Amino acid sequence: MIKSDEEEIYKEKIDQAWKFYWDDKETEANALCAELRLDFPKKLAYEYIESLIAINNKRYKEAEKYLLNLLDRDEKEAMTGRICYNLSVIYEKKCYESSKAADYVFDQSKSKYHHEKSRRAKDTPENVYHMGYSHYSDGERIPLFQEAIVKFPDEPIFYIYLAQQYRRNENYKHELLVYNDAINKEVVSASLYFNLAWYYYKSKAYSNALTYYQESLKRSVDGENRKWPLYYMMGVCQQHNHKLEDAESSFRQSFVLTAQNSDCWFGFISLLNLYAETGNEAAIKSLLVELLITEETMSEGSLGGGPVWLSPNITDSIYFEPDIASAYKSIKKIKVAGMTELQQGKLWFTRLILAKAVYRETDIHQALKKVISCLGAYGHDYILDELASSHVNKFDESVEKRGKLDPAVKELTKDLDDIYALRALVVPHLETIITTLFKAELFQTIITFVTYFTQQHLEEANLLFELAYSSSKLGDDDNAYKLYLRLFELNPNSSGVCNNLGVIAGKKKDFAQAVDWYKKGLIIDPNDELIKNNLKSSQQRLAEQQEEAKIKKRLEQEQMEAIAQLKKESDFALDKLSTFLANIKKESGFKDGKLAIPKNRFPQLMGAQKQFSDSLRDQWLSKKYLTETGERNEFQVMVYAINPHIESELTRLENYKLPAHWIAGIASMTPEKLEQHHYFNLIEKIRRANKKFSPLLERDYNELVFNALVGNDKATIVLSGSMVELVLTYYFEKKKMATIPVMDKGIPKPKKLYNCVLSDLIDYAESQKLFGNDFPHLSNLSRIYRNYIHPGRELKERLDKTKADLCFISVTEILKRVL
Repeated sequence: MIKSDEEEIYKEKIDQAWKFYWDDKETEANALCAELRLDFPKKLAYEYIESLIAINNKRYKEAEKYLLNLLDRDEKEAMTGRICYNLSVIYEKKCYESSKAADYVFDQSKSKYHHEKSRRAKDTPENVYHMGYSHYSDGERIPLFQEAIVKFPDEPIFYIYLAQQYRRNENYKHELLVYNDAINKEVVSASLYFNLAWYYYKSKAYSNALTYYQESLKRSVDGENRKWPLYYMMGVCQQHNHKLEDAESSFRQSFVLTAQNSDCWFGFISLLNLYAETGNEAAIKSLLVELLITEETMSEGSLGGGPVWLSPNITDSIYFEPDIASAYKSIKKIKVAGMTELQQGKLWFTRLILAKAVYRETDIHQALKKVISCLGAYGHDYILDELASSHVNKFDESVEKRGKLDPAVKELTKDLDDIYALRALVVPHLETIITTLFKAELFQTIITFVTYFTQQHLEEANLLFELAYSSSKLGDDDNAYKLYLRLFELNPNSSGVCNNLGVIAGKKKDFAQAVDWYKKGLIIDPNDELIKNNLKSSQQRLAEQQEEAKIKKRLEQEQMEAIAQLKKESDFALDKLSTFLANIKKESGFKDGKLAIPKNRFPQLMGAQKQFSDSLRDQWLSKKYLTETGERNEFQVMVYAINPHIESELTRLENYKLPAHWIAGIASMTPEKLEQHHYFNLIEKIRRANKKFSPLLERDYNELVFNALVGNDKATIVLSGSMVELVLTYYFEKKKMATIPVMDKGIPKPKKLYNCVLSDLIDYAESQKLFGNDFPHLSNLSRIYRNYIHPGRELKERLDKTKADLCFISVTEILKRVL
């Protein structure tokens, strides 16, 4: 291949590699560089691209390899300046993450060496002089920037660097000479004139300063957003020269250009201050309406001094002039009287920005509250976020001044109550707040405060230990145990948590659980002496507890065996035992089921004669209803213990007795008694009914008779109505009647037999005079009293045996006629 063709191919590919690099397509760029390495091993540019990609990705060790290799191969020193500059850059990079240390090659001496070598190279890049502050002392920088001006005479930044260095050395004469030298050389730059204007401004030559700010404005051609500092400083100079209308116009122009961002405050505050000093209330109100309250304008921006960019690649500084504190003092005097709520809110918003600029924490907090009060919280999360931060600052301020935290807590909790949305914004600050309260040992305050937040919030803030410890200190071991348990789930390698769980388990007398936790703690940290001692103590208590449990179990078994005998006792014995229990509980010395009882007191306590009481006492002792404890009171009287299960068993036995009227009723169910009620005669008739109705009639009749004889009055009444309805249904079906005429608004309409209710059947039987003239009276008893199925009826009119007997007799008579 002809050499010119090779060069053409190389140029095409290296241009493509550079294009990939500038388009952030680093993978493609690296791949093409690897191809060029194989095809054109003597070329340099591809390896330089590889080094830049490595630097961009902070792989400084890899970049060093490329650059040193390039330096060796650059025999004609065509790239030495750029190579050494990049070496000086990577040797200056420090690593602050141990996991990435292997990629760094920090070495300050090497960085300075290569920086100087780059300065001496014939292809020295501009950036070498931009980073001069890193390697040179104050006195060395002047010749550095002089050298930069020689090499780059058309670059205004180096004139500015040199002039500012003279200013730092308080050599104002040479500072001015440098600016004039640049102007004489026709170096064109808005930034250059801006700095020259600043020179005259600091010299109080306001007219000259204004002239050069105006010159700077003429040369500011990169967009309106770069011009606002010039309008602002023009306004400052005009105000110093007492040209207030001109100053107002300049400040307004600065404000208009920056209305959407935080730089608006230079023009806005200057205007507001100007109107305040001249007493122009109407202008103040009008200006406040124009202010935009946004997250961007929430910042005080560069009021305390910050960067501005008047010319490409040059950073200048802007300061609020003449004094932000004086402006704040003036604006604080503006009265809100006559303002709308919106205007008041914006005035307080301005005061907030000024308070932040002068670091007045109390004023910041007050202003935030006023802004929210006037403008509301909705749609202003960034203001609430600032309020949350302000509360944390008040905590910090209280600690620094060694003041009480209670006022800060009280104010924050009030805001959390009043402004629900504030809670979520306080979450990122929870750890700081709770840690501060914890150090102050305000445990109750902590427990009360965290109720505003979710468990997830508290876990994310890593606060479970503080909450658990606080709960335990306040005696809430149940909550403390739950929190420590959750903490152990999140961090199972904490021996301290295991110890605290063991301590709480021990306080609850759960020594088995305590031993388990201490053993887990020693697995994590076998040398923890506190856990070892706690384990030994808990193991001893566990052994004692287990022995007590054995004794208690044996006693429990004896007591349960004792009460099993109660059901064999006579009513007399049970009555005396109940009386005895009721009386001893009234005695002043009765406690924990024990009482000292002289022998001569037993008859009185039992309500029995002495000969019976002595016998019963001996029986109760032998059956373990009563136990001699072996203890005696101060009068040497024996202390007796009552079997704790006796009373409940006596109650149970009492509840198991059948109602007396049941027993009497069942006892009265003789054939003779049943015959008196025509039972056998009616049962015989019922059984002759068809197969469909006979079982139902017999079942309901038997239940009716049984309930009537045992005295279940309500059941008798309800069943009587059901019995009449059933027997009438049977009768009409037997007569082949599928429907019954029922009156509906005075007109008879057919109704299916099975859909008819008792009153329908009775009315029809009465209309047909089927069962005698007195049938309606007999049947109506069941119909009327059947309504006692509803409790409301019974509460109005008491149900009694007489009504039940009437219903039973009437049903018996009806059955005799129908069947």
